[in-house]
Amino acid sequence: MYYLKHNGENLEIDHDNVYTLCAECSQEFDIDLAAVVMSDGTLDLTGTAVYCSDCHNRHRAAEDAIAKRYNAPVEQIQDIVSSGMSRGLTREAALVGARLGLSTVHGGNEYFTIEEAAEAIGGTVEDVKEAMEQGKINPATLRPAPGFEWLFM
Repeated sequence: MYYLKHNGENLEIDHDNVYTLCAECSQEFDIDLAAVVMSDGTLDLTGTAVYCSDCHNRHRAAEDAIAKRYNAPVEQIQDIVSSGMSRGLTREAALVGARLGLSTVHGGNEYFTIEEAAEAIGGTVEDVKEAMEQGKINPATLRPAPGFEWLFM
């Protein structure tokens, strides 16, 4: 049996009394530690990012979209993202990396918003603009096909 001690009182750790905060939105929710351990075979309470169901679903949708675009298994996208995060990237930066890497491998083009680029480099929009100016990189302006402007309103 494992337990916590608080003011001399033993608090048993059970499947229904462990809580965490979402790594993205900080929402508190209950968690089954066994499920966390089973996800990768280790238990690292300080280095494990756990997401609430809303954030998890949003992440899964982003991973699914990348997988669909490049006809790749979603597990491959998840592995790329996990690898990037284990190297200190944020989740968003790792997703940008997955998109960039897969577009390079598949010979495609990938476009990023200036906000995505800022997230990827861990800087601000102004940092990206400055880097683009120094590198003499002109940003692309994408426009919808005539008649489809309403899609972007």
